[in-house]
Amino acid sequence: MFKNRKGNTAKPLRFVLRALLIQTQNQYSDEEVPVQIIKTPCLLYFCGMPTYEKKLPFDSSLMVYFRKRFTPEILGDINEMIISKTKIEASKSSENLREDDALPPGEGSGKQGTVEEENVEVSNAGELIVDATCVPQNIRYPQDLSLLNEGRENLEKIVDLLHDLKDGVKPRTYRRRAHKDY
Repeated sequence: MFKNRKGNTAKPLRFVLRALLIQTQNQYSDEEVPVQIIKTPCLLYFCGMPTYEKKLPFDSSLMVYFRKRFTPEILGDINEMIISKTKIEASKSSENLREDDALPPGEGSGKQGTVEEENVEVSNAGELIVDATCVPQNIRYPQDLSLLNEGRENLEKIVDLLHDLKDGVKPRTYRRRAHKDY
């Protein structure tokens, strides 16, 4: 659309708005927002990026310009519009469910109703998809010194169990020094 081909290309409005929502929701700094978008698949999908890319979607300095254009008042108005639209859609879907419940079993859906179906009351309908990648876990990373210390303690227990008491000589383990270091 631009005649001048110099400089960065313009970012889509929805992408910019979603990046600002991610920043305000998660309290990220300007530098963290593009990094977190690239790291997290659900944020990539939320921003509308079709595929994973290794390069950052935008420079962190652009967040300043995004905030200048979208003041907190404008973001609040957008949030209100999203909430009102969601409420309208929810009320429409609940009305549709009530209309479906008013029909006798077997009518309207093309299925024959049985005695068991008439006695069962369905309160929830739909499909729930759970993704375990979004669940926070207490995972210790290989750089964690507690893993190394735990391995050292386990090795000391094995040495205690396997050394021969008849010899009376126990191999050196430098336990006190290692305990001080960890």
